[in-house]
Amino acid sequence: MLQNVPANVQIPFDGEDQGLDLSRFYEIVKKRILYLLIPFIIVLAAGTAAAMLWPPTYLSEGKILVESQQIPTDLVRPTVTAAAK
Repeated sequence: MLQNVPANVQIPFDGEDQGLDLSRFYEIVKKRILYLLIPFIIVLAAGTAAAMLWPPTYLSEGKILVESQQIPTDLVRPTVTAAAK
């Protein structure tokens, strides 16, 4: 079956060693570190530049609805005695 295969062709091994354990994953990452770091650094620099150069345009507003006490004061004593301004 493997008699006519050239010497430079690699045939996958069908044994149990084909699993992707942590040490093999670490070796792959170590071998391809530049392929991971260069895009990370480019995206980080672009995001930082955009955050620093973009004009601040956020505006926050809030409204508070103040109502008088609905329960009679003889049943429940109010905890807040100051008036809202």
